[in-house]
Amino acid sequence: MVKTATYRPWGKLREVMENIGPEKFIFLGCVSTEDRCTSALSELSKLGMIDTASLVEIIDVESEYSELALKKREKNINIFENLGFDKDSIKKVNLLEVEEEIFNWIEDCIGKNPKVVLDISSLPKRFFFPAVRILLRSQYVEDLIVVYSIPIRYYSGNLAERPSDWRALPLFGSQEYPDPKYNLAIVGVGFLPFGLPDLLKSGFMEAKPHLFFPFPAAPSTYTKTWEFVRKIESSLSLNGNDQLAHVNALDPSDTFDHISWLTKRGELTALFAPYGPKPMSLGMAIYATITASPVFYTQPRVYHPDYSIGIKIGADGHPIVYGYCLKLNSREVYQL
Repeated sequence: MVKTATYRPWGKLREVMENIGPEKFIFLGCVSTEDRCTSALSELSKLGMIDTASLVEIIDVESEYSELALKKREKNINIFENLGFDKDSIKKVNLLEVEEEIFNWIEDCIGKNPKVVLDISSLPKRFFFPAVRILLRSQYVEDLIVVYSIPIRYYSGNLAERPSDWRALPLFGSQEYPDPKYNLAIVGVGFLPFGLPDLLKSGFMEAKPHLFFPFPAAPSTYTKTWEFVRKIESSLSLNGNDQLAHVNALDPSDTFDHISWLTKRGELTALFAPYGPKPMSLGMAIYATITASPVFYTQPRVYHPDYSIGIKIGADGHPIVYGYCLKLNSREVYQL
């Protein structure tokens, strides 16, 4: 387990769940082309901690990869079926589906079990951000554990293509019209900025940019993340060391604490651009939910079928899956 200024339990999934006790959860996850999309459900099933599961099979916009993507999803569907979950638990949803369909998937699960596991390993941000918000705000949900699985490696070429326009993620739009001025623009550094530098420069000149650089970074991702930073620096003026912070890539609590410090615990307004690793984006989703802050993104229309490859296995012989507690016994773990 890791401790921060405020105790927020997280760690290897088995350790987290063993400390919670012999409970059964409803599992919300995703059927994707990635091998790791099966890791968390497989591990929790072996622990006997799954009551039922609800999965979305997310289908990209038609592309040259569609046939290969379908084959990879069918392979993972077979793995889920072998775990004892039939196709009735899988809902087909288009990547750019209307927002109501995303909300309905999440809200239909509330009421079936007050203990929820949300797997964000392969869920696009367009899906997992509203899921975090709805589940955190639900009075019915007593325990909320978010899980994230580690792959062996990422594809060396373009991971995603054909980005949509810069817009707010579902449920994370501005609360005012027209958009107010923001003090800070907090950017999670990832692999592909998708025109983000120009968007920030043209639309949010008043907001001081702060880049959260994931650290430690795997050698295979290091070059891509620094190229992301270079593109930002070439368009925006970054003055001062505080505008580039090294943030733990696997600890959403570290991201949350950095944001809290930058905003003086909510005194300064911030907008978010979550292009970094999922756990870092999770920290942004939690803070933005608590403070009703906007989150903007350029959602890709197509992901490469080999976005990530394989499932990383730990020294204990189990897949490396992390668990993050957001709610325990109806208490919200993250608070300002």
